[in-house]
Amino acid sequence: MFEKLEELAKNNKKISDFHIRSGSPLAYRQTGEIVKVQDVNVAAQDLKDLLSMNCNEVELERFETTHELDTAITLSGLRFRANFYKTINGPACVCRRVESKIPDMDQFSLPQSLYDIVDYHKGLVLVTGPTGSGKS
Repeated sequence: MFEKLEELAKNNKKISDFHIRSGSPLAYRQTGEIVKVQDVNVAAQDLKDLLSMNCNEVELERFETTHELDTAITLSGLRFRANFYKTINGPACVCRRVESKIPDMDQFSLPQSLYDIVDYHKGLVLVTGPTGSGKS
């Protein structure tokens, strides 16, 4: 399962999320649609391994106690924001790709007013928008 997950993550930048659920095929979200990888079935042990490879003892204990955990994971140098949760069939996880490289503001042709806000020393700036709109 890990090999296919890493292959998909490395070779397809259009994949925004991976849906990993015990007893189900590996699935991913690409351009808003869920795609199942029928030949890759996820075992409960796969998710336990993913947790143990990426979480410390405190996080593992929190998952066992609360049955959910929000954390960050790394696979083959790629970073993901992950939400682990328990289902009737065992553990599950949704992983969203997080870019490792912070882009420079000059890449975006932003208005001068946003450059001015960055220089403020006081105040609160809220960045809002729907999921997947690029707030991060």
